[in-house]
Amino acid sequence: MEQQHTETAKEFNPRFVAFAQARGQTPDEALAAAKARRTGGMMDFILWINAKWCEWRRLNKRERFSRLSPDDHAAFDAWLNASITQPMQVFA
Repeated sequence: MEQQHTETAKEFNPRFVAFAQARGQTPDEALAAAKARRTGGMMDFILWINAKWCEWRRLNKRERFSRLSPDDHAAFDAWLNASITQPMQVFA
């Protein structure tokens, strides 16, 4: 059975929420669009988040396969949040 998602985005990964917001969509709309394209479901998100990680690594002088700390992940999320027009929603 497919899980139903809410408009509040509480059930979505915050990075997926950022992806949707960067495209001017809600997470539900981004998920529906991915399913409609039949490109493996999440391929657009995977390519987008990988490009964002590459950009962040380049800006922060990190090698592609260097180990990242929890602080690096927090810095990436803050940078990602600042790079989109609407703030990324993070739920505890």
